[in-house]
Amino acid sequence: MPEPRHGETHNQLRYRHFAVYQRLFAAVITTNLVLILAFAVVAGSNAQQKIFNYGDALTAVSANILGAQLMRQEHCINMLLRSVLSLPHSWSIKIRRHAAKVYCHGGVHSACGVSSMFWYIFFTVLVQSWTASNTAYKNAVLATTAMILLLFGTLTIGSLPWFRALYHNEWELMHRYSGWTTVAIVWTQLLCISASNAATESQKLGILLVKTPSFWMLIVTTFLLIYPWLYLRKVTFVAEKLSTHATQLHIETDKVLPTCVGMALSSAPLVENHKFATIPQPNKHPGFSIVVANNGDWTKRLVDNPPQYLWTRGVPTLGVGRIAKVFRRIVLVATGSGIGPCLSFINVHPEWAMRIVWSARLPMLSYGKSNIQNILRADKDAIIIDTKKTSHKEEDMPSLLKVAYAAYQDSRAEAVIVISNPAVTHEIVYSLEKRKIPAYGAIWDS
Repeated sequence: MPEPRHGETHNQLRYRHFAVYQRLFAAVITTNLVLILAFAVVAGSNAQQKIFNYGDALTAVSANILGAQLMRQEHCINMLLRSVLSLPHSWSIKIRRHAAKVYCHGGVHSACGVSSMFWYIFFTVLVQSWTASNTAYKNAVLATTAMILLLFGTLTIGSLPWFRALYHNEWELMHRYSGWTTVAIVWTQLLCISASNAATESQKLGILLVKTPSFWMLIVTTFLLIYPWLYLRKVTFVAEKLSTHATQLHIETDKVLPTCVGMALSSAPLVENHKFATIPQPNKHPGFSIVVANNGDWTKRLVDNPPQYLWTRGVPTLGVGRIAKVFRRIVLVATGSGIGPCLSFINVHPEWAMRIVWSARLPMLSYGKSNIQNILRADKDAIIIDTKKTSHKEEDMPSLLKVAYAAYQDSRAEAVIVISNPAVTHEIVYSLEKRKIPAYGAIWDS
């Protein structure tokens, strides 16, 4: 393999600490902080004119909460990815390789969440000067302000990558219920402030609310929170035991599922949800399947003792594997059950110019003959590494990286897509990117 063009310090900064996700995060945070600083100066120098007041700050809070919610809304995510998928292959690879990083939109979600906290701190300062028509209104606003600051702090600290990785189930619960509670309290504060101001200005509460931007933003945010639950469905399936390590869930439907869409499954939707890649049937037949590997407590129970049904909510969301369609020729690199998301693309587009590199322990025994046949149907020269025979681990990065690079060179591919665990994905993507090779993989930010 060639040496990277730049030193390690440059590469770490460029491809890890200031990658696309981090750049989006920094851009949104910086914009919000500059606006807060500018409006703080305006509010301080024009206190009597009230050019910028607590109501405007609350509008900014609502706008950022809405922005964060939009970046996690299934239809919004699908729209973003489809806009990139519409790029023609005739366009320069430089444009397509950068556009394919669209799946890093989570940087905007995180930044909007943190920015809403900063704006709320500003709101807390400004609302101290508010003169309520009734002391009960002001006491309610001040009391709930302390609650929201605590919730924002908990959400921000809990969403740090190291905490999320160590306590993912706890983080998911905290993130969901703290977020819902925050929106409910902001609603309460908006109604208290509006009711007080309506009494002071001798206006009807309804008329004042419809003139308030926060009111409409909170309506949209609340709808977006409720929307996925409108699609809560019970899913029945036939469980095919592939091995002691993996089970394939076959789900019947009249629809032909598109490639590379994810579905959230759960046995208790209010407690935890697990996202899986769906695998459409070959030859555009209706129905799909999901490969579940024994990678945690919940999946272990599912593999060992499949229930009669599970729950799913929301609509299917396009996954990172879908960006393969942005490129003419690709290399798919997978380890273990990471072959599942790859099969989603392989089964639908066996005609695509691709080279498949898959490292797994006893792949035939663990994942079934039919899946192997589908892989070889799409790429007769697929590199399937049985780590039981090679005495390597599935995620043996130095060896896998060299194989991936060789496959990229030999197939004259335009990009490499890696589907593995976080450590392997990050390392291979980083090692290829610092050699100026377009590489992509999930970022585990949710």
